[in-house]
Amino acid sequence: MRKKKLVYRAIPEMTPEAVEAAIWRNVQSELIDAALSPAYHPDDAAWAQDVGLRLVTHSDPVVRYNALVGLGLVARFLGKLDQARVQPVLEAALQDPDEMVRDEAKDTIETIELLLGWRVGRSDPAGRRPSDGSV
Repeated sequence: MRKKKLVYRAIPEMTPEAVEAAIWRNVQSELIDAALSPAYHPDDAAWAQDVGLRLVTHSDPVVRYNALVGLGLVARFLGKLDQARVQPVLEAALQDPDEMVRDEAKDTIETIELLLGWRVGRSDPAGRRPSDGSV
């Protein structure tokens, strides 16, 4: 399987109105910015989380991937997420049909577990959970 090339660039600051407009227009490049901007330029942690939760189920795997990155950034930069709302979404992303999204779900979960102290319900293929706290 060919790996997708990642492109790194500055994330523009977007107002809530600009994020909503990007979601409405449904253009991949704008949705990527909409997924990431709220965490980099936070005015409201709950809003930043909500944007990620809305985009993590988008039909485009690149948008889903970036929504997961955005949720991880909210945890990193803002130090909080609503576990009752976010954890089920992260667990579902582990089953995403796209490998890139599944891999990012694992990375985001590890970040959130480290930074927020969550324990997201994952197990190895044999159904065992690590007993030493490792993932």
